[in-house]
Amino acid sequence: MMQFKYYKKYFGFISLFILKTMIIFATGFSEFEIEQINNFHQLRMEMKAYDNTESALKKLDEFSEKIANNEIQENLKEEAKFYFDVCIDWERYNWLYEMDRKKNELKNMMLDIYNRAETFLKNHEKEKLNPWIYGCVGDIISSTLQYLSLGEAMKQGLAIKKLYEQSLELDENISWVLMNFGQWYFHAPTFAGGGKKKALVFFEKAINVCKTESESFYANMVLSQCLFELNRKDECDAALSIMDKLTPHSTFVAFLKKLNADGFSYYYYVVNRDKFE
Repeated sequence: MMQFKYYKKYFGFISLFILKTMIIFATGFSEFEIEQINNFHQLRMEMKAYDNTESALKKLDEFSEKIANNEIQENLKEEAKFYFDVCIDWERYNWLYEMDRKKNELKNMMLDIYNRAETFLKNHEKEKLNPWIYGCVGDIISSTLQYLSLGEAMKQGLAIKKLYEQSLELDENISWVLMNFGQWYFHAPTFAGGGKKKALVFFEKAINVCKTESESFYANMVLSQCLFELNRKDECDAALSIMDKLTPHSTFVAFLKKLNADGFSYYYYVVNRDKFE
């Protein structure tokens, strides 16, 4: 039970940095939709270089206004509209969480996103959805676990695994799903089959199937910290160097390097924040 509490707490934090985002859809997304999604995640990666929340939120608001433009909306199908609806708000939540994670309104904000995702899935339960939608809902549930009761979180923890499996059954080369499924294995309790070496397999495959800079940035992030935990420090440093090249002068990459230099992984940090404050 203690292991699951750790897993629940972890996913409440890790989603701040690893928002499961969808770059290339196997089916259902037009080239135009893919272009807009790529733009969003390129922005997310670039925002990692910002040193204050206000600047990030301003950029996010600008992107949100652009996506809301009638001309763009007319060219987005239902799944793409759902994706932007929940993921832009989720990214906003992540930055607000970083600014002050103890704000009471954050719980309601995340639960609202969670309810919208659950409703979308329920309304389409008899349909075969785009594989990225299953991954997206799984990620949102992961980010909500810290706000659920222990019993409900345990139930949803297994639901997350099923959603990732559904996604990969339809397309096994989705880097974002591989990244986050890897993290599920990294922090899942042993009775659920979790383990760092199992996670590493997913992280390495995510690296191999990356198609964009933002995919590479986030895949190297999760890989680097897993390698650090496995005491493979040289390989960890190599992954961080790739992140550095993608986002020169990134405050986030500098933070990861400092954590590692002090003997901690980012995975340790996210479940022990009080010790660093």
